[in-house]
Amino acid sequence: MRTIWLVRHGLPEFPGGERLCIGCRTNYPLSDTGKKQAAAVAPFFEGKTVDNYYTSPLSRAVQTAIEFIPETAELNILDDAHEMDLGAWEGMSFTAICDYYPDMLRAAGIDPDQGFKIPEGAGIGPTNRPQEAANVRHMVECSILPDDAETPETASERMIGAIRQTKGNAVIACHAAVIGFTVCKLKGMKFTEYMTVNIPYCSVTEIEEADDGTLTVKEYGTVPEDVKPLL
Repeated sequence: MRTIWLVRHGLPEFPGGERLCIGCRTNYPLSDTGKKQAAAVAPFFEGKTVDNYYTSPLSRAVQTAIEFIPETAELNILDDAHEMDLGAWEGMSFTAICDYYPDMLRAAGIDPDQGFKIPEGAGIGPTNRPQEAANVRHMVECSILPDDAETPETASERMIGAIRQTKGNAVIACHAAVIGFTVCKLKGMKFTEYMTVNIPYCSVTEIEEADDGTLTVKEYGTVPEDVKPLL
């Protein structure tokens, strides 16, 4: 039995201050707040046995890991732990996505003329995301994505493959979408339940791997106490 902890990166530095839709093609660094969030993760791992530290190759994840791992630890790049590829949406504001893709909103059951209201029963969990961002998440969960985007199934399978590449008790600094869809996959949830899987910045998701290779989600989206005041 071993444990793998998935740590979502901290808040990125968005150009102009407006939150954007970013996946594996968009490589923004951490903001000052993101660095503080990442550093505040360190106490969470005190007293825990961690054999190896890994990170997605994207700078926001690498910088997050550097902030909380011990100075003497080696940080390994795990290429398959990158964020979901969001295709043509990469780098766009959530408002712009909703403006440019009204037909996709309608296909997800959202009427863009009604203030982008989430359809009843979408199952959105607690979130402080702007409504437009919640709508984009709803479209992602319904697999209503640009033609050149990665599917939730592919993203989750890739991330599970990345987990299996690690050794011993491991920490992986990575990203919200791949964590969320991996949680759905491992818990036997439909990807349309993704809205209920809230993965805040610098939250920790704990997965156990049994001796027979079975992966089990123990906790997800846990925000360490020292991070909470910063969120």
